[in-house]
Amino acid sequence: GGKVKSYDAGNVTAYLQSQHVPHKICIAIRNLFDRRNANQVSHAGSDQSDSWGVTEEEYYKYKKMVGDALQRLL
Repeated sequence: GGKVKSYDAGNVTAYLQSQHVPHKICIAIRNLFDRRNANQVSHAGSDQSDSWGVTEEEYYKYKKMVGDALQRLL
């Protein structure tokens, strides 16, 4: 298997805060990165066995939060 990458949710949050992205959006995106790092689907071939799925409702919430963050950054 390949090398498992872990994206630092703290760095993401710090960057978003430095760009004056509202706290609610920062927390949602941090949670999204934390889930990505814990999800075995994101790490094919890794030894992790727990999956942390996203419901359809959560998917649309995250999609909106990421869109809101990008609008503020761009």
